[in-house]
Amino acid sequence: MEKDPEKRFTCEQALQHPWIAGDTALDKNIHQSVSEQIKKNFAKSKWKQAFNATAVVRHMRKLQLGTSQEGQGQTASHGELLTPTAGGPSAGCCCRDCYVEPGPELSPTMPPQL
Repeated sequence: MEKDPEKRFTCEQALQHPWIAGDTALDKNIHQSVSEQIKKNFAKSKWKQAFNATAVVRHMRKLQLGTSQEGQGQTASHGELLTPTAGGPSAGCCCRDCYVEPGPELSPTMPPQL
């Protein structure tokens, strides 16, 4: 595969290549390498999902801690409580050290579906 469009094969050149025109591809057993790559991609995807779920739960706990202690006149141990401001680094959060991309799935009034 060539990234530069100027260096890529034309359709005619590709059709004449031994991998397409001949039986070269039939001689190679790619099952093992392809299945290993699929397993790696699957594991990476599952790890990302687990990490994101953990980050959301941690953020929700910080929100809960901030709202429960705010009524008692105390500040949370994880940072100074702030009033949520649009566009600020906390973007809808109650504490200065949280950062989550703003979006409907992470709204403080509506917890995400896990």
